[in-house]
Amino acid sequence: MTMNTAKIALLRKVRNEFAHARHGMSFQAPRVQGLCSSLKTNLPQDASHHPINDPRFRFTNAAVAIVLRLYHRPDWAALERRQLKSWHPLSPMEWRMIEKMEPTSVPVIVVGTSKPSGTE
Repeated sequence: MTMNTAKIALLRKVRNEFAHARHGMSFQAPRVQGLCSSLKTNLPQDASHHPINDPRFRFTNAAVAIVLRLYHRPDWAALERRQLKSWHPLSPMEWRMIEKMEPTSVPVIVVGTSKPSGTE
């Protein structure tokens, strides 16, 4: 299970706790607190003034982080996409068949094998 999938599963479980509660569910419920404490998300740069132990803050921070990660995923994937590289200029070094050789002004290296004499 990937990191994103695990976080989404935890967010889903917290959401289901609220959706299936009959009355007055809050982030202070023991089950919700336990699920929210399992959310491991990078905190803002200066976390000293954020209530990092508050379950509601942890849930909101994780939800925003995962939404941003999923929203920007195509851009990050485009940056990682491999590009075709041309290591040598193709003009003098193209592969040619001997039967289609052009004038001798272009240097050509011919590599081949010969059969030993007496075999066909």
